[in-house]
Amino acid sequence: MCPLREVGVEPGTASTQAEAADLADPLTMREVEILRLVAARMTNQKIAEQLLVSMSSIKTHINRSWRKLELLSRTQVVAKTRQHWIV
Repeated sequence: MCPLREVGVEPGTASTQAEAADLADPLTMREVEILRLVAARMTNQKIAEQLLVSMSSIKTHINRSWRKLELLSRTQVVAKTRQHWIV
């Protein structure tokens, strides 16, 4: 099962794509997917296991998306994703 569906989100939806495109440096679909999982309070290790990628890949995606959104903490990720309907 897709990890996004487990938290009630359909990957690749039009609203997700629109949100990602609104930024000067848009988020990739993978970055949006990982942000949603972070907002669902999953650990980096759990996200890596769910998506079948390395911890290094997860950290890279998180760092890039946080930089694009000017975020500093997981708490800010939750607030920002809820504010912009990413979750």
